[in-house]
Order: sequence, then structure tokens, then C-alpha cells
Amino acid sequence: MASYSTSSSSTATATLVHRKPASNQASDSSSGAQSNDDETLSQFLKDLEDRLRKLEDDYGFSGAIDQVDESIYHTYKTLVEVRDSMIGEGKKAADSLVTLVASKYQELPSLTTLESNLLHLEKNLVDLEQFCLENSILAANHLNKSIQSALSAAATRLLTYEEIPTPWRCNPYIKRGYRFCHNYFDCVVSMAKIHNETCNIWTHLLGFVAMLTIAFFHWPTTLSWQESSNMDKFAMLIFLVAAMKCLVCSAVWHTFNGICHEEHMKRFACVDYTGITVLIACSILTTEYTAFYCSPRAQAAYMIVTALCGLAGAIFTWHPSFDRPDGKARRVTFFVSFAVAGGAGFMHAAALHGFTPTFFFYLPVLKSLASYSVGVIVYALLIPERWCPGGLFDYFGMSHNLWHISVFAGIYYHYMATVSLLEGAKAYSCSA
Repeated sequence: MASYSTSSSSTATATLVHRKPASNQASDSSSGAQSNDDETLSQFLKDLEDRLRKLEDDYGFSGAIDQVDESIYHTYKTLVEVRDSMIGEGKKAADSLVTLVASKYQELPSLTTLESNLLHLEKNLVDLEQFCLENSILAANHLNKSIQSALSAAATRLLTYEEIPTPWRCNPYIKRGYRFCHNYFDCVVSMAKIHNETCNIWTHLLGFVAMLTIAFFHWPTTLSWQESSNMDKFAMLIFLVAAMKCLVCSAVWHTFNGICHEEHMKRFACVDYTGITVLIACSILTTEYTAFYCSPRAQAAYMIVTALCGLAGAIFTWHPSFDRPDGKARRVTFFVSFAVAGGAGFMHAAALHGFTPTFFFYLPVLKSLASYSVGVIVYALLIPERWCPGGLFDYFGMSHNLWHISVFAGIYYHYMATVSLLEGAKAYSCSA
């Protein structure tokens, strides 16, 4: 912190003076002074909120702060506490801020006025921003060197986990078999080679071909097709398109996740997340469409809410925080929570038609749910490679391979369930 003291002090003073309104100069009215203090403090807190959010979003600071210098850690935590505890305090905020800063910086007893406290906090905020900037530049330089080194080595062989740059590291138990491609063409060519993404690419590419075949050759032979209305066909079509989109998005992600451009790699990950979100939404839509087949108002209400949630979820998956390396638990929780929310329709249907008829109507969906559940558990716990890192599972049979198989099984079983639901929708939904 000492290395920044001179420059940051002058910057802090200039910033605060610039922020301070002209009316805050000498005043004979104590109420006017209080008003100006409140306005100055309010503006400072708003500025603090914006600047801390930028630090946390741009540098991921909130997740890694405990790994940096102790004084920086203390500064950050103090500023966060000021932000969280002062906003909404109203007239008490000025006194509260003076007390809080005094408790955090006991070696500075002279900070007894609002202005001196704000100047001190401003200086510390500038120091923190400078620290983040300098460290981000160092990190960027280190990352560029790491990328160039990985590209050089990947030109002749596959890489180990330790050789790939940090942003590309997702599973510490997969030790070998990593690509690192200079361009999109190299990524496409690698589809025909053996590496640790080969199975992930082809399980869902072949799954896409299988679902395309089912859509054109199996579905038209079912009773649900022959006796269904155009809306029935549309409900099934939405699911089939979402399923095939999910499989293609997944294959695209696993094909291009070895591209050497970090931002491009992250965008491909978001493509995959979007495919999963849309699949979950459209799977829920098929159950709502059939369960409320003869209750058009309830049917429309549930389907509109699900569609809007799916749209919001698809947008949310493109937020930078969603794809952070430490966000795996967050992603699993989001997808599982969205799927579980589909149970609201089941409970409403059970209230209308009774639990037993509703359970047996929904029964065909259980195979699909079981497949997804097994896949999520394996994916989240990194089974089986966590038990045997660096072995055969580097290439075949890793948790992500098993997750892909579970996803395809879940899609297939949900398709079969939807055929059954469409065939029994009138008998169930119109019975009461």
C-alpha cells in the first residue's frame, strides 16, 4: 500500500473535491451542512458500489481476495463493509461511517469528521483499483506467455493438465490428452483424432443423428402422430428441436473448447449452457401441455411462465460470472432448480385429478428424470476419474462421457414419455 500513497492521496483528494457540490462550502446553517453531508455521503456510497462491483466483475476479486496481500485484503473487506452497512442508513449514515472507519483503522485517531473519513476511504479505494490494475496486467502477460508455450507444444503432441493455460483447466483429475488449437480449422480437424474430447464430441453428434432419425421415421408411425392435432404435433416438435439443438450445441462446445482465444472459448461454453436451458424448458412444456390438455387457461399460464423462465435462464447463462471456473456448483444448482420447478404443474394437476391418476399419468417421465439424475451426480462428483486420475479415464469413460450418455438417454426417454402423454392426455385431463 505504501508504494501508492503519494499518487493515490492526491487522486483521492481530487476525486472527492470534484464530487463535492459547491453548496457544501462554508454555511451558517447546521441543517444545510447536514443536507450537504448527506448528499456527499450518498454520492460517495453510490460511487463505491459501482467501483467495487466493477472490481469484482472485471477481476473476480471477491473470490480470490483472501489470496492477496493482507493489507489489500483488509482494505477490500473494509470497503465492502462500508458499502453493505451504510446504504439505507439515511441521516445516521455519517455517524455510522465515522464509527466504522475508526474501528477498522484504530491507528488513525484523527479521522473524526465525515470529510476526513471519506478522503481516507477514497484513497484506499484508489489503492485497491491500482493494485487490481497492476496485477491484472501481470496476469495478462503471464497468460499470454502460457498460451504461446502451450501452442508451441500442442503443434506436435497432446498436452497435460499442467501445460494448458489456467482458464482452460476444468477437471484436475483428467491429466492428459488436451488439445490447444490455433484456429477454428484445427479444432474441426481434431474431431477425427483421439484426445480427451473425442468421446464428448461424438456421443452427442451421434445422438443428434439418432434424434433426427426418430423425428423423421419413428414419430410419424406412432398413434400420437396419427390421432393428434396440429397443436399436439407442434408441442412434440418444440421438444425435438430443443433436444437436437442441445446435442448440437454440446458437440460444438466440445469441438471448439480447445481454441486458444479465451473469450471465444467462453462464448462456446455459453452456447452449450443455452442448449441445456432450452431443453429443460421445452421438456417441462410438453408435460404442462398434456397435463392441462382440457384446462386451456391453466395450460397457457404454466406454459407462458415456463417459456419466460427459459428465456431468462438462457440470457442469464451468458453472464460472465456463470462460466467462472469456480462456478460449477452454481451451474449445477441452476439447472437442477429449473428442472425441479417443473414439479409445480404436477402438484396442480394432482390437486385437480387426484394424486394416483396424476402419478400414473406422469410415470413415463420417471425414466427420463432418473437418467438425468444419475448423469448430474456423476458429473458433479467427477466419477470415476477422481478415483483413478491419469489413467484410461483421461480418454474414455470419464464423468463427462457418462453425463453425455445420460443426457441422450434422458432425451430419448422423454421423447417416448411425450408420445405416451399425448396419447393419454384427453383421457386424463378431461376426466374431471
